Amino acid sequence: MSAEADAFIGIPGGFGTLEEVLLACAHGHGEREPVVFLICDACGAVEEATSPGVNRGLAGLAAGAGFEPRSQVVEVVGRCAACQAALKP
Repeated sequence: MSAEADAFIGIPGGFGTLEEVLLACAHGHGEREPVVFLICDACGAVEEATSPGVNRGLAGLAAGAGFEPRSQVVEVVGRCAACQAALKP
């Protein structure tokens, strides 16, 4: 993912959270398209993803509440594939 980023901006905060690092990405997701950050709490890796299903789900939630979002960012914290594999005997 770092190859796709235009800039990395470090901000003091918790390890592996968006308070720590913001990524200005270069791939072409839409302005109002949700961005999902997959954050590994073991090694700190951050992957960015988008999903039509997440887009539909958040749009439905917002519409049901009469809410018009300007930005949609979701953090999912867990273990990346490499860290999961490292834990297996």
